[in-house]
Amino acid sequence: MCVPCGACRVKPFYIRHTHSTLSTLEFAVKIEMLENLYIHNLAVIDRLEIDWHGGLTVLTGETGAGKSILVDALALVLGGRADSNLIREGEDRAEVIASFLVRADSPVQDWLQQQELVDEQNCSLRRVITRQRGSKAYINGRPVPLQSMKGLGALLVDIHGQHEHHSLLKTAVQRQLLDHFGDLNPEVALLGNYYQRWYNLQQRLQTLQDGRVQRQSQFEFLNFQITELEELDLQVGEHTELGLQQKRLAHTQELLQGLRSVLDFLFDDDNHSAHQKISNSLEQLWKLQAYEPRLTTALEPLSEALILNDDATLSLRLLADRLEADPQQLQTVEDRLGAIHALARKHRITGDDLPALLEQFLLQRQQLQADVMDLDSLTEQMDEARAQYQTLAATISLRRGRAAQTLSAQVTSLMQQLGMAAGQFHVDVSESTTPSRHGQDQIEFMVSTNPGQSLKSLKSTVSGGELSRISLAIQVTCTHKTTVPTIIFDEVDVGIGGGVAETVGRLLHRLASGCQVLCVTHLGQVAAQGDQQLAVAKKTGQTSMVAVTPLSDEQRTEEVARMLGGQQITSKTRAHAREMLALAASGSQ
Repeated sequence: MCVPCGACRVKPFYIRHTHSTLSTLEFAVKIEMLENLYIHNLAVIDRLEIDWHGGLTVLTGETGAGKSILVDALALVLGGRADSNLIREGEDRAEVIASFLVRADSPVQDWLQQQELVDEQNCSLRRVITRQRGSKAYINGRPVPLQSMKGLGALLVDIHGQHEHHSLLKTAVQRQLLDHFGDLNPEVALLGNYYQRWYNLQQRLQTLQDGRVQRQSQFEFLNFQITELEELDLQVGEHTELGLQQKRLAHTQELLQGLRSVLDFLFDDDNHSAHQKISNSLEQLWKLQAYEPRLTTALEPLSEALILNDDATLSLRLLADRLEADPQQLQTVEDRLGAIHALARKHRITGDDLPALLEQFLLQRQQLQADVMDLDSLTEQMDEARAQYQTLAATISLRRGRAAQTLSAQVTSLMQQLGMAAGQFHVDVSESTTPSRHGQDQIEFMVSTNPGQSLKSLKSTVSGGELSRISLAIQVTCTHKTTVPTIIFDEVDVGIGGGVAETVGRLLHRLASGCQVLCVTHLGQVAAQGDQQLAVAKKTGQTSMVAVTPLSDEQRTEEVARMLGGQQITSKTRAHAREMLALAASGSQ
């Protein structure tokens, strides 16, 4: 590596000379790029390893040689969709490994640190596909979810496919390109959060408003039910106690008769009561113990039994004295129980559950009252959210307008360099009738490709070839704003040729002054602008295999001549190719 010198056309961050005045480590920390790609058993690739340089690397070769398979492999290791059909015929698994050099202060390094996946200044992504177990993803040797690989891949590589210009006709893609060019993505993401909050509050408010009549009816019915329960004023445990009272009052006579019979048996019958019999027994034992001392062991239990008998008699007598028939109290208790049972049947619960039901109804009423209060609160919150959204949306609209002017001018300039001398490009930013999470703007790309032609919608005016060139102009313009270190163009120059193709090559080379650019191309004019050229060829035998060869200066001349002249390569074609390469190397084109 070396510092820039007059003899070197290529960019300082990928010069590979031996007269370096900076150490490898000092220089390496300043760049980011794809360093190495390893592919095994993917499609027609048996085993392939490629070392990449900075600047503009062009991949050339015959149609069907496998150039786009390399792009597909990169897309796969960046988190793209995996399919077992990608595995080479006769093999059980395929593997792709991409190694990147990253700066210590880059967003990539920050991401790796947040995910605890840092490995000094290197970043390795690995994807393995198996026929039986699907695919697995690894970052710096550690297994990760596929979503993590996609997130990191978006920071490392930006791929532009040959059919991507068709998506340019979609208004959503046009807005995304303008926001990317205007550095508006963080603000638009924040605006999306504001919009979602506003929308959620609006939906909640609408739900409350729609249910207002139903809630009023429910509120009135709850009030009626609560009034019934509050008028009953049933206390916890009261129903059980009333049941006991009712049984006692309803069977007073039966209780009195039973108690009198028991009292007679225990005490009142002078001749046959338990008290009299135990007393007689004690008297006999006292006399007999003079003859048999061991009888004293029975005296104490019998004495206790007599005391207990008399205590029980006293308790029962007191209870009997308090018992008296009270038909009026009985009626009062039965009326109360009747009211309780009637309300319990109405709600299909037991009488004991009525107090809890009242608490439930009170909570429901409280919630309905809170909903009514929420209407006012939600209205205020929604107005605040809408104002917050509209303020940021207005700021974004102003910035979009300024970005649209700059983008229009830059793309117009490139269109005119790409063979549309009278071409005009305009980004129209108008107010949308409906706010969205992306703002209040309607974005539309307008174009005029012929003199005197008014600007019209891009999707309705241009031909396929024109659209391809306009797409390339937009991509080159917008990628100057990217922080992604590696950009891949996969045959985006289809449908152009001649002087326009030379311009495309110069534009790609200019783009490569700020990042690593890889370009799959069939155009010799584009290939001549490359700082590195890789020839992709398919070797056929018992099986097909893809080989990738870095070309020397002489080999590049032959390859560019083939691209210019087809099957018949004449001395004039070689001379033309040699001249193109020399002009590109001198930077005089």
